[in-house]
Amino acid sequence: MPKGVYIHKRGIDLTDKQILHFKKLHEKNRGRSLTKEHKLKISKANKGGNKTSFKKGHITWYPGRDTLALQGHNNSNWKGDNVGYRALHDWVKAKLGIPDTCEKCGKSGLKGKKIHWANKDHKYRRKKSDWLRLCVPCHRKHDYEKGFWKPWNKK
Repeated sequence: MPKGVYIHKRGIDLTDKQILHFKKLHEKNRGRSLTKEHKLKISKANKGGNKTSFKKGHITWYPGRDTLALQGHNNSNWKGDNVGYRALHDWVKAKLGIPDTCEKCGKSGLKGKKIHWANKDHKYRRKKSDWLRLCVPCHRKHDYEKGFWKPWNKK
């Protein structure tokens, strides 16, 4: 492996003077190691994970207001029915839970990609009664019957 200082450009162009400065710093600190006290300080600073996370005793970002009161249509970013596909499915999952039984065929114990939340009329609204728990084959049949899915091998 070649020896030397390799300066990585991180989105900015370094001048020759800056490169020379970094090389001098590297040579100056070659062979030096950190003291135990310094290592301990670094260790303490790095403990605790995310430094921006909320911790016990901190003041809320919006004092005097219940954060639950800012959910749903009370939130300034609420889009209602104009929400995207993924966000709507996340909303359904939050409100109706994670399904494990198909409503059409009755298969149970399904997880992950084997069971879906299917929209009854394909208008994708925030209406709890407008969603079905379907396994993949039943979801395809449901979409095919409504004219929203066509098998690849049929023309």
